[in-house]
Amino acid sequence: MEHRIAKLEAENAKLRAENLSLHEAQERRQANHQLRAGRQSVRIATDSTRIFVPFAERSEVVACTDPGAERLLATIQRAKLARANWDGVPMLKSPFDALILIELLRTVRPASIIELGALAGGAALFLRDQTNALGLPPVHILSIDINLKKLHPTARRATSVAAPNGSRLSFLEGDCAHLERTLTSQIVSELKRPLLVLEDAHEALDEVLEFIDTILQGGDYLVVEDTIDVHKMMCLRAFLTRREGAYEVDTYLNDFWGTNITWNPNGYLRKVESPPQTLSHSTLDPAHNVRVGQSD
Repeated sequence: MEHRIAKLEAENAKLRAENLSLHEAQERRQANHQLRAGRQSVRIATDSTRIFVPFAERSEVVACTDPGAERLLATIQRAKLARANWDGVPMLKSPFDALILIELLRTVRPASIIELGALAGGAALFLRDQTNALGLPPVHILSIDINLKKLHPTARRATSVAAPNGSRLSFLEGDCAHLERTLTSQIVSELKRPLLVLEDAHEALDEVLEFIDTILQGGDYLVVEDTIDVHKMMCLRAFLTRREGAYEVDTYLNDFWGTNITWNPNGYLRKVESPPQTLSHSTLDPAHNVRVGQSD
């Protein structure tokens, strides 16, 4: 009797192993098919599994919490501040986020880009060159900073020469607390869609988000950078609570390297086509305003 039970258990174990092997083989065939079909197939497959989710449903936990990984990220941050550049112009973006940004350009294909926080101009120059490398139609990139004295000569020269694909770059001086003075109704009316707004100024964030909300349309993108900073995340969370249902997190971009493995966790946002009623400015809590310096 014991011999028969042992034999049956061995046969069951063999069947489980065979079923597992079949499952693994099927997954391997699907992965190979995606690789052969190209990167766009990955985007399509991800779309089918609902890549856009409400901010309230997102976790703020980072996938990798290993102490060694944290030390690596700290090392990358120091190198980013000291040496990261594009064409010799300082560009304060991590390698993770630079590649996510390229993927955003490739898949969303914005027709206009607004960058808040020009600093030396490296990120704006990067954006112009990447739209050309990706073969996008001409894109107008508007980069705004309260003071353009730190603008690199290479970035200044780039404003007079369009990229081969026709993309052009403009630098504007403006106060983020009063963006309506820089992004006038005339300028906004001339913006082609979809529009991508990159918030990287770290100034008057509450006012910035409220103003940008008024110029974004359904399908436009807003990237709030450096939400790894607790103060920026608090301000973003308060804004999205007030505008509940108006934005969704693009998890394909946000989790490109793993859950929240980015300097901008839950900061890759798409505006919904038909957002709910907007709250009036009189309901805003000024305590959410954050001023912590500038970035690129």
